Amino acid sequence: MAAQHSSVRVDVAVIGGGVIGACVARAVRARGFEVVVIDPAPGEGASRGNAGLVVPSYSVPMATPANLRAGLRGALGHDAAISVGRPFSAATAGWLARFVLSARPDRVRRTARTTFDLAARSRRLYDDLAAEGLDLGLRTVGWLWTFGPASGPAAAASVVRDLERVGSAGRLVDGDEARALEPALGAEVAAGVWFPQEGVLDPARATVMLLHDAEERGACVLREPVVSAERDGPRIRALRTTTRVVEARWVVLAAGASSRAVGALLGARVPVEAGHGWSLTVPTPEPLVGRALMDADAHVVVSPLPGGLRVTGGMQLGGRPSSERADATVAGLRSAATRLVPALADLPDGVAWQGARPMTAGGLPLLGRDRSVDNLLLATGHGTLGVTLAPVTGEILAELVTDGARRRARGAA
Repeated sequence: MAAQHSSVRVDVAVIGGGVIGACVARAVRARGFEVVVIDPAPGEGASRGNAGLVVPSYSVPMATPANLRAGLRGALGHDAAISVGRPFSAATAGWLARFVLSARPDRVRRTARTTFDLAARSRRLYDDLAAEGLDLGLRTVGWLWTFGPASGPAAAASVVRDLERVGSAGRLVDGDEARALEPALGAEVAAGVWFPQEGVLDPARATVMLLHDAEERGACVLREPVVSAERDGPRIRALRTTTRVVEARWVVLAAGASSRAVGALLGARVPVEAGHGWSLTVPTPEPLVGRALMDADAHVVVSPLPGGLRVTGGMQLGGRPSSERADATVAGLRSAATRLVPALADLPDGVAWQGARPMTAGGLPLLGRDRSVDNLLLATGHGTLGVTLAPVTGEILAELVTDGARRRARGAA
């Protein structure tokens, strides 16, 4: 692959080298297929700065009546957690219309159940990876959702009831028990929901390890962008990068928040919207908290990562965040996290990050064959659950490629 404009022929080309693309490449290569991952900067998207949570409990989709109300407040400038940026395109407007339709209670329940089943399977696959010797640094520290005096036990009990319907097991705790579980919590915590089996990992490190493992198994990583696609009727014959022509029987689109734009290059309409979010990583000389935490009122997450805390939150749909918006959001994250964990007030500013999650209107990821391009497989739209759902996504896509190879073999026979 060293020659200028040389051709490469593989079974599977994976566009995207984040945690999803890395898991897909690894799983496909483990089944014996020749794989190339195409990404100009593997692991530098949302996989780098997210919360690093592995949380099957977080299965209720964003499209709910409560979030519709929050989105309306955000559009009017009154809600810090969810906002609608301007200007936004006709595609974004269509996405928002589908989002409204997806917020029907019966549809929310079905989506939550499907998401939880996928996430629970993915959590077991993380254990399988560790058993195979691939230590991604996943720690089962539990996840504690906290509620202040205004929402309190009533809101926490509602969360427990909603999640019990989809199979998730959270336990209602009062403020004192929440502080017993996590002594660093502030006095304002009035109630909580405790999920003891949830975990956390360093997402950047885990992505690098997964991609390296795929390479060790024989996958190739091409650090270049896809600039065009050569079609043969309804099929993609080849992908063209800046220096290569990659011929592939199957193309997997795992480009995260860029999936709509990359899909257009391939001749596919991919209904994914970029949901912009922010994080702040604060170094700590010693562990400050032992649990993953979420302020359920402010929609702010605090993750205990090696060497520091990562504070994440915010969701802007449409447009591009301004620098003023970014500064205000990061300051808001820091303020909310300090109310939750007062000892943060004594720590340095930390490193701010901004990225985008790939959001579907209904909340379920796009996992399967594209309707318009015969040999295009979709592995995108994971929203805030990319790390949680990465292993199961790899397995599902690998099964699709394997089934395709079997059908091809039967047809040739």
